[in-house]
Amino acid sequence: MNAPTEVAVAREATFAHTGSLIHVGNDSPFLLRGDQAWLVETGRLDVFAVPVDGQRIVGGRQHLFRAEAGRLLVGLPGNQTGRHVGLLAVGAPGTQVRPVSRERLDELVRDPDRGQLVHALLDDWIDILCMSLSGGVPTEEGQEIRAGETVDAPPGARFRPRRGVVWVKHDSGESLLLGESELEINGFGYMPISRRAWIEPQSDSSLRVADTRSLPGDGELWNGLDELHRLLLRRTRTLDAQRSDAERERLTQRSQTRDHVFREACTRLAHTLGTPSQQLPEEQDTGLDPLAGTDPLLAACRLVGQAADITIQAPPARGAPPRDPLAAIARASRIRTRQVLLRHGWWKQDGGPFVATLLETDQPVALLPVSANAYALHDPETGKQTPVTEEIAARVDPRAHMLYRPFPEKKLGIRDVITFGLSASRRDTLMVLLMAVVTGLLGLVTPLATGKIFNDIIPAAERSGLMQMCFGLVVIAVATAVFELLRAIALVRIEGRMGTLTQSAVWDRLLALPTAFFRTFTAGDLATRAMGIDGIRQVLSAATVRALLGSIFAGFQFLLLFHYNVRLALWSALLIAIAIAIAGLTSRFQMNSERIVASIRTRLAGTVLQFLSSISKLKVAGAEPQAFAIWARSFGHQRRVQLRVRTIANVLAAFNAGYPTATFAVLYAMALPLLGEADGFRTGDFLAFMAAYTTCLNGMLAATGALASTLTAIPLYEQAQPILHGLPEVRTDKADPGELTGSVEIQHVRFRYHPDGPWVLNDMSVEVRPGEYVAFVGPSGSGKSTALRLLLGFEEPESGAIYYDGQDLSGLDASAVRGQIGVVLQNGRLMAGDIFTNIAGSSNATLDEAWNAAEMAGLAADIRAMPMGMHTMVTDGGGTLSGGQRQRLMIARAIVGRPRLVYLDEATSALDNRTQATVRESLDRLQATRIVVAHRLSTVEHADRIYVIERGAVVEVGDFDELMARDGLFATLARRQMA
Repeated sequence: MNAPTEVAVAREATFAHTGSLIHVGNDSPFLLRGDQAWLVETGRLDVFAVPVDGQRIVGGRQHLFRAEAGRLLVGLPGNQTGRHVGLLAVGAPGTQVRPVSRERLDELVRDPDRGQLVHALLDDWIDILCMSLSGGVPTEEGQEIRAGETVDAPPGARFRPRRGVVWVKHDSGESLLLGESELEINGFGYMPISRRAWIEPQSDSSLRVADTRSLPGDGELWNGLDELHRLLLRRTRTLDAQRSDAERERLTQRSQTRDHVFREACTRLAHTLGTPSQQLPEEQDTGLDPLAGTDPLLAACRLVGQAADITIQAPPARGAPPRDPLAAIARASRIRTRQVLLRHGWWKQDGGPFVATLLETDQPVALLPVSANAYALHDPETGKQTPVTEEIAARVDPRAHMLYRPFPEKKLGIRDVITFGLSASRRDTLMVLLMAVVTGLLGLVTPLATGKIFNDIIPAAERSGLMQMCFGLVVIAVATAVFELLRAIALVRIEGRMGTLTQSAVWDRLLALPTAFFRTFTAGDLATRAMGIDGIRQVLSAATVRALLGSIFAGFQFLLLFHYNVRLALWSALLIAIAIAIAGLTSRFQMNSERIVASIRTRLAGTVLQFLSSISKLKVAGAEPQAFAIWARSFGHQRRVQLRVRTIANVLAAFNAGYPTATFAVLYAMALPLLGEADGFRTGDFLAFMAAYTTCLNGMLAATGALASTLTAIPLYEQAQPILHGLPEVRTDKADPGELTGSVEIQHVRFRYHPDGPWVLNDMSVEVRPGEYVAFVGPSGSGKSTALRLLLGFEEPESGAIYYDGQDLSGLDASAVRGQIGVVLQNGRLMAGDIFTNIAGSSNATLDEAWNAAEMAGLAADIRAMPMGMHTMVTDGGGTLSGGQRQRLMIARAIVGRPRLVYLDEATSALDNRTQATVRESLDRLQATRIVVAHRLSTVEHADRIYVIERGAVVEVGDFDELMARDGLFATLARRQMA
C-alpha cells in the first residue's frame, strides 16, 4: 500500500534524530507525564486512567483508548502533587516508542517542511482525548464553527467543528465543554476541541476560532493541551465516582433481593408447619418471585416467561436507555414479541400470557391465565396478583404484547418439533390419553352385553333383563359421547397451541439463520418449506391421534378375543396382520410418490414467485408463452404423480372396504366346528367374539390408515430439514457489543465464496476511526460490496478478523451490531406499504422522527407534494417512485434511528449533485462513521480517507487530493469520469 509507506517514510525522516527507541511491553508500563511526548513506532499502547500518589499507582485501571503505530501521545503536566489521576500506557508485545521532548516538538511545529506532519499528529491526539471525554459517542447536534471565524454565541447553543480540530478562545463569556458543569472553559486562552466534542456557552460569549497551524505563539499550543488534559482527568474522576455509586447501588439492591428471597423461603417453610396467614381473595401472593429491585418491565416479562416456559434475560447496560425497552429485553432473550389488541371480554377466554401496562400509571404488569376462562393481573413490583374483572380490565391498556418461545439452539428432529409443540399442552395431552383409555374400556361393554343377551336373556325370555341391558347400553353410549366430546375439546386446544408455538418458532428460526443459508433457496421455495412444518403438525395432530385412539380401542377388543376362544383369536390376529402388512406396503409406494410431489411443489413455488415478480419484464420481452410452458411442464408432472398417489389410496380404500367381509367368511368357517363342540362355545359367545373382532379390525384399519397419512409427513419433514437443521446466526455464546462508538477495523481479511474459488478479498486491511467518512473505490468486481457484506456479518472471512471497537465480530451478536448500523445496499428494495412504514421500519420511530430523516435525505419536499404525504402508498420495490426518490427513501430509512455507523453501497448513484450535497451535509451533522462504496467522484471527493481496492486488495490510501497527486489507479479511474 503506497500511502502508509509514504507517511511512514515522512515520519521516520521527521523524528529520525529525536531520541532513541524504547521497547515497552505489558511488563513495563509507564505514566504519560512531564514535558515529553511519545511516538508509537511499532505495536500499540493501551492507555488507562489510574489513581496516582506520588510515583505510585494506588488503584485499579480504567481503559480509555488504544494508540496504534504512528500515533503521538503527549505527557500530562508533571507538577501535580498528592493523590491524583494519571494516564498509564501499557504496550503490547513488540511495541517500540520514541520519546520526543516538547522543545523538539516546538522546533518541528515551526519547521515549514515538517510542521504539517506534527500538526496532524497533535490533532490526532486531541481527537483521541475528545473521544475519551465524550465516551466515544458523537452527537449530531451543534452549530458548525470554522477556523478563522469570530462567533457571537448565545447561551444554551452548542458549537462544534464538523471536521478536524479547532481551537477556541473566549474573548468574553464562558462555556461548558460537553455541557458539563465541571468542564468550564473561560478566557484563559485557546482550548482545542474536535468534532467529537462541543462547547455550550453559559452567557453571551464571543468566540475566536483558529486551527492548529494558525495558533499564535507564546505557548498557546501547550497551554491549551494542558487544559484539555486537566479537563479529561477531572471528567475521569467524576465518571469513576459515578461508577462507584452505581456499583454500590447494585450491590445494595442485590443484597435486598437476596434477603427478600431468604425471608420468602423461610415464610414458606413456616407455613408448612402451621396455618398460613390469611390473605384477601382479591389480592394474593403470586407464588412467583418478582425479583424486587429489578426493572418492573423486566420483572413482568419474567413472570410471563415463567408462564410460557421462556427464559428472560436482562438487556446489557448501555449509555442511553433503549428506545424500545421491551424490544431490548426480547433481543437479549433471543425471543420475538408481537403487539396484540385486547378486545372486550378478553379475560374470559384463554389467550395465553401477556405483558401489558396500566392506563393510569403506565406501570408494566403481567396478565396470566389461571384457568380456561379467567385471568389474574400480576404486579411485578409488589408480587401481588388480582383476579381480572371488568373493572380491573378497564384499567389495562388494550395494547399488550405476547412473547414467543423459540426452538432450542440445536439441530432439530421431528421428535424435537413434536415435543416442543406439546410442551404447553401437557394437561390436555393427558386428558386425551385418559379419555382414550376410558372409551376403550367402555367399548368392551358392547361385546360382553351381546354375549349375555344371546346366551342368557333371550333363551330365558327375560324381558326385564333385556330392558335393563338396553338401558345400560344407552347409558354407556351417552357416557362414551361425553368422553369423546371432552377428548375433542382437549384435542382442539392442543392443535391450537401446537400450531401457534411451532409455526412462530419456525419463522423465528428462519429469520435467525445466517445470510449464507438463503443463497441456496428461492423465496417461494423457502416459504413452501416453512409452511410444510405446519403441514406436518396438521398431519400428525390428526392422523397420530386417530392411530393412537384406534390402536388403544382395538387393543382392548383384541384382548377380549382371547377371553372367548384362543384358536379364533389367533386366526383373527393373522387376518389383522395381513391387513396391516398390505397397508404398510401401499403406504411405502405412496411415500415415494409424495417425495416427488413435495420436491416439484417447492421448486414450482419458487418459479411462480419469480414469474409474478417479473411480470413487467416478461411482457417487455414477450416471453409469456415460454413462462407458461415452463410452469405447465412442472405442474403437469406434479399432477401425474399426484394421480398415482390417489390411485394407490383408492386401491387401499377399496381393500379396506372389502377385506372385513372376506375375513368374516373365514371366521365363520373356522367357528362352525366349534359351535357343535361341548366346550361351552355358544352362539352368544360367537356373536360377542364377532362384535369384538369387528371393532378391533375397524380400529386397526383406522390406525393403519392414519399411520399411512402420517408417512406423508416424512417428505414434508425432509423438505423442512434444512430449516430445522440450520443453527441460528446469533447464539447464546455470542457477546453483546455494547454501545458502539464507530471504530471499525478490517485486519488481513481473506475471503472467497467457494472453497475452490478465487479470492474475492485478499489480505485486505482497513482502519476507520469513529466519525470518519471513508470511501471504497475500485473497478467493478474488485470486492468493495463484498467487504461491506463481511462488515455486516453476512459472510465470515476465511482468515483475518473484523473488529468493532476492538471486539472481534465473530464473537459478537451480529444482530446487535447491525442494529446500530444504518445500511443501504446496492440491491436494496422498498416494501409495500406507506412511506412512513418504509422509513420507520422496525425502529419504532415516531412520525416527527420520520419527517426529520426525510429532511436529512432531501426527500421531505417530495413527500409533501404527494397526495397523502407520509401516508402515500408505495408498491413493492417502489415502482411508483423515481430512482432518486427510492434511493433517498432508503437513506432516510437507514438514518432514522440515528445510527453510530452508516454503510452506503452505491446509495447516491441516482441523485443529482445538489441533492447529493444535501445528503452529505446531513450525514456530516449526524457525526456517524460512514463507509461508502461509490464510483462517482462527487461522492468520494469529501471523504476523510479513500481506500482504492483492486482484485480484493487495498492498493492505495489517501484523501482525494493526495490520490490525484499520486497519479495511480485512483487518478486513472477519476480521469475516465472527467473525460
